[in-house]
Amino acid sequence: MRQNNNLREYSLKDLKNYKLHGRNVPNAYPVPLFSNGSGVEVNATGSELWVDFEVDCETYEPWVVTYIND
Repeated sequence: MRQNNNLREYSLKDLKNYKLHGRNVPNAYPVPLFSNGSGVEVNATGSELWVDFEVDCETYEPWVVTYIND
């Protein structure tokens, strides 16, 4: 965890309340999400949520969907 003024940054492995969906590699950080339907579910509180995605794919188009409060 890094803290800068009021901003706190956590790695996924530092969070207690998260769930991985779909096929994934256990205990791999960063988490590779390769297959359809794979994803990450996070239960957190705060006024902002920032997520970094790193994509290196030349063949397929990456898609990201975000749901907040269902």
